[in-house]
This record gives sequence, structure tokens and C-alpha cells, in this order.
Amino acid sequence: MKNKGSLKSNSAVDLFKLIGAYLVVSIHTSIFSSYSDIFNFYFTDVFARLAVYFFFVASAYFFFRGLKFENSKIVKCKENFSKFKKYFSQIVK
Repeated sequence: MKNKGSLKSNSAVDLFKLIGAYLVVSIHTSIFSSYSDIFNFYFTDVFARLAVYFFFVASAYFFFRGLKFENSKIVKCKENFSKFKKYFSQIVK
């Protein structure tokens, strides 16, 4: 059983991740192409592509939040490097 205090939930980020996931799906499916090509272009190629940048920023936020800092410098480089290596290997798979 997990300790409630050990895992902090960020419901606003979770909500934007859910919305972003739908936007990424809409990029790949061109969901409004049968309705209007112009609306589909603005929705998928302009608005929905912002979700990609959101996921990049959110991933960086959660990655760097897990690192150890002291006096605005990263400490324990060996431990942090192993976290980065594990994170990167999961992305590349």
C-alpha cells in the first residue's frame, strides 16, 4: 500500500495531459477533414500541435523535479545519470 504523502498528484497537469493526448490523436487522424479542410488545417496543424510542446515541457518538468539540487547545482551526478539513462532507454525502445 502506498503512502498518501509520498506521491503528490498534480491534477491540472493530468487534465492537460488527457486533453493533449486527444489533440495528438487528432493530429494523426485529421479528425475534421470531412467537415472542412480549412477548419481541419487550423485545428490539427496549428492548435493541436501545441500539445507536442506541452508534453515536451511536462516531461522535462517531471524529469528535473526528480534530480537532486544543492545551491542551484545538480549534485550526485552518478545517481542522476542513472535516472537519465533509465528514462532515455524507455523513450528509445
